[in-house]
Amino acid sequence: MSWRLLLLLFLIPTRLLADEMDSRLVKLRLDSGQTLVVAEGEGEARSLGSYSIRLYAKADDPSFALDHFQQGLIRPRDGSVTAVRQIQLKPQGKPFVMVVMQSAGSGSYLSADAYTQPKPGHLALWRCVRALPPTADLRAALMAAKGAAKSCTP
Repeated sequence: MSWRLLLLLFLIPTRLLADEMDSRLVKLRLDSGQTLVVAEGEGEARSLGSYSIRLYAKADDPSFALDHFQQGLIRPRDGSVTAVRQIQLKPQGKPFVMVVMQSAGSGSYLSADAYTQPKPGHLALWRCVRALPPTADLRAALMAAKGAAKSCTP
């Protein structure tokens, strides 16, 4: 067996693993120019664990978007992170960030955490919704949710 074939056999599984890890991380450039990174916990099961949400300062050059960390949080998750979106929840209000998770069970239930920036460079969990049907309007559910972030604790 030639060394080239051995190298190829080594690189293929490594690349497949790298692709899987990349899918567990989402970058979102906010309207403010800041960058938000959401990542499932490294080495955790896809079906449950934690996720981190990190905020980075506005960068003039997008290739340096992750140079100036501002704040981050770690939250529990039941399911995989399926989407991260910037949304408007309050008329004429600041935009929010919504992290969407989908359970691995037969119901494929949806959950969402909504974050705001109470002051520049800071993230705060605003509201959450849990165990909604897969066709649920998460934005409407977050608006209708009673209570503040303290009801989101596991």
